[in-house]
Amino acid sequence: MSWKPLIHIISPDADERGTLRAQLLGADYNVLVAHDPGEAIDKLKEGTPHLIVIDQEQADADSADFAALVHHLEGASPLPYLLLMDNNSAGTVPLSLREGLDDTLMRPVNTLELLARVRSLLRNRQLLGQIRIQEMFLRQKKLEPYVPEILQPTVLLVEDEAAQLQKIGDLISKIPCMVIKAQSSSEALQHIKDDPPQLVIIDFLFPDQDGLELCRYLKRLADTRTIPLLMLTSMPELDNRIVGMDAGPDDYLVKPVNPVEVITRVRRLLARQAGHMRLSGNMQILNNIGLTDQETGIPGD
Repeated sequence: MSWKPLIHIISPDADERGTLRAQLLGADYNVLVAHDPGEAIDKLKEGTPHLIVIDQEQADADSADFAALVHHLEGASPLPYLLLMDNNSAGTVPLSLREGLDDTLMRPVNTLELLARVRSLLRNRQLLGQIRIQEMFLRQKKLEPYVPEILQPTVLLVEDEAAQLQKIGDLISKIPCMVIKAQSSSEALQHIKDDPPQLVIIDFLFPDQDGLELCRYLKRLADTRTIPLLMLTSMPELDNRIVGMDAGPDDYLVKPVNPVEVITRVRRLLARQAGHMRLSGNMQILNNIGLTDQETGIPGD
């Protein structure tokens, strides 16, 4: 029997719990459901989750039940949370949202969007787990883990619509980060060649080249394949967008963009890029002193 990630769903809405459970079971995940954090604590005896999908109000940082759940899950780190939110309540990023680790999903929930969020968060969890093992090993050897020297990340925004370019640029500049704007793929490629950014945001369609093709091109090149790519698209292109994530883009945003989703997606992808840099830097330290298996790269004596 193959191993499957376990996902806990916490929502006061029975219909929503049932729908989400069916969507995730259909994607071959193991699933447990709970009405609230208190019931979720009782369900922990059936298995420790790898991801929690939770109603935003249930994830209130001031809630005693939610605090108790977080306490019970200490040691199961890094454990991401996917917050279910209503569009009309998404004016600000929730205080319980941990930068770079958690994410949001707007209602009504679309199956493909749900699965894309879950997959992306589980990938981040795996990356953070690898970094954690590396750093524990390095400290055991009295060595300092690698820390990337990036004072302010650079984000390249590729969008041919001036209004969208301005709107998204204004949003992500608050993270903070340095925003470079381009209105064509040729202009974007020149920016990437001159000074590779930590993240590229690309429109699905613009005049001189298909956005997905640009993503695929960047992923094929050794110098650019590790740069996270965030695709902008419209709702009718949803199926193409999700399929396209396997071919190039790391994530996506639906236009018109939701401010909370812009901030959470950009933060998480920048955190992932910093994580890859930490992973690579730690590996180099271990390689330099002969503490990794040359074939597998796994730390060892």
